[in-house]
This record gives sequence, C-alpha cells and structure tokens, in this order.
Amino acid sequence: MCGFSLILCLLISVWTAVAAEQGKTRTVNMAPVAQWIARQSDLRTLSADFIQTRALKTLKDPLKSPGKLWFQAPDAFRWELEGKPGEPLKAILLRRKDDVLLISPRQKKATRYSAKTITGKAGAQGLAMMEFPMAKNLSDFLRQFDVQDLQMTGQRCELAVLPKDVAARKYLKSLLISFDTVTGYLLSFEMTTKEGSTLRNEFSNVRVNGPVDKTVFDFDFTGYQVVDGKG
Repeated sequence: MCGFSLILCLLISVWTAVAAEQGKTRTVNMAPVAQWIARQSDLRTLSADFIQTRALKTLKDPLKSPGKLWFQAPDAFRWELEGKPGEPLKAILLRRKDDVLLISPRQKKATRYSAKTITGKAGAQGLAMMEFPMAKNLSDFLRQFDVQDLQMTGQRCELAVLPKDVAARKYLKSLLISFDTVTGYLLSFEMTTKEGSTLRNEFSNVRVNGPVDKTVFDFDFTGYQVVDGKG
C-alpha cells in the first residue's frame, strides 16, 4: 500500500490540529495521520483477524473474544465475533452499500440500519467495526474527528480523537486509534463510553489487496427475525 495519489490534496490540507491538554492549548503534528491516509489510497480489499477485549464495570475480569473482518471497496464490510468452538458466532455486523445489519446468530435475529443515518449507540459501536478506510483524505478526517492527542513510538502512532458527530459523542468518552505509519495498517482501535465500559480491537494477520470471496458479504436470513432499527 504505497500509493500517494492523495498527495496534492494533502498538501493543501490542514497539517496541524489543536488539542486541549490540562487547560492548555498545544499544536499536534498531523503529518503521521496524513501519511497513514495516503498509504490507504489504493486500498481495494482487506482482511484481518482481531482480538476484542471488553471491560465492563459490572464484570471483574475483561472479556476476550477472537474475530475476523473483511472489507472490499467501496462499501462491503463484514465483522464477526467468534464464540467457543462448536458454538454459533456471537455477532456479525454486515454492511452492503447503504444497509448495515447487526446479526445475532444465537438469537436468530437481525437489526437493519441505514448506513447514512445510523446514530446513537449503534453508530458509536459501528465506528469500531465498519468504517475502513476511516477517511478519504486528511481534510475529510478532520471534518469527522476532533484530535485530542498524538504520540509516536517508532513507526507506531497512537492517536486520540473524538467524533464530531453529536449523537456518537453523546455516548463516547474517548477513541484511541493505533496504526503503523509505514505500512498503513490499523493496529488497534479502542473506545471508552461515558458509562465507563471499554471496547478494544487489536488486529493481526492483516492482508491487503488479496482475493476476498464475495460470498463472505452474503447471508442467509432464512429463519431469522429481521427488524428495522432506529437510525
């Protein structure tokens, strides 16, 4: 992923963002973010494994579950969370064009949302699962997110942001995105709600622009109850 077709756009974009820290204003260098987005300019397909860790205030120990995701440009996405061996998947989030379906195989139920209007808790959760790449260019990224902080360790960038979307921000306390500035790979995505729960996805075995079976974005809803969710 080394295409730089967005370079002209990036040159005229805003290369810095203002972050508030302990009541003071400081400048955050956005060059690593611009580099990350540029690395994604030729993204056609993506597949990866991940480990999801959920920390809830009501549970003593965090819950860890493996999962997989697939993406095919421009808008096909599948995210699934695995259960124990021999058990049905815990959850599937499937996006096909303008439809987003949150599927519960155990309950034989699916909730359908519009990708254009999804908000609230469903929209906040979707940020961690279905929007990849996250922006077309740096200007687009800054239209979507307020940058809180940026830290570099070698080629790994830790970026703290909050969405500008009012409905999503209502539920979120923080979003932390970690990525490799050289490969462009998303390494982890963590969000903390205002209720105090944390959801973290750590990615591995990332495969870019390889073959993806189109049937992975199909789903047989025979025997399922399909309802429309509130956008």
